[in-house]
Amino acid sequence: IARLVRVAKEDAVEEGASVDVLQAIRESGETHMLRYLARRVAVSSPAIDDLVDQMANDAAGYMQSSIDAGLMNHLSDVPRAAKMLTVYALGSLVLHDHVRRLIDVDVTTVDLTSEPGIADYIGVQYDIFSGLFNHAALETLQDPTKE
Repeated sequence: IARLVRVAKEDAVEEGASVDVLQAIRESGETHMLRYLARRVAVSSPAIDDLVDQMANDAAGYMQSSIDAGLMNHLSDVPRAAKMLTVYALGSLVLHDHVRRLIDVDVTTVDLTSEPGIADYIGVQYDIFSGLFNHAALETLQDPTKE
């Protein structure tokens, strides 16, 4: 799972900014992995701890690459920020039933854009995380057709 996320995120850094560590799984079409993670990641075990640690470490790497590429603004502690973003993403996955209930988005689906609450889901994340990205990257996030 971590390898799948890592490979897709490395590709994503080349294409533009993103903070969604689970998008790689969605794009692979392996959404059964999302439901598996949702069930397993909530309970600590050596294997789950290793997986989450690897995802956070990988996130730190591609966040640093995004900073180096000028897509993200400087962060005082990239590894710590990556850990928090990983926890946020995995937390929304574990609580996916509540995300669906509260925001009307099924984060375990392949096509998030078809979800009824997607505008609110993206809008609130944009408001929360926009400080991470530079102006050009934000324009791309607002209008993905821009290059």
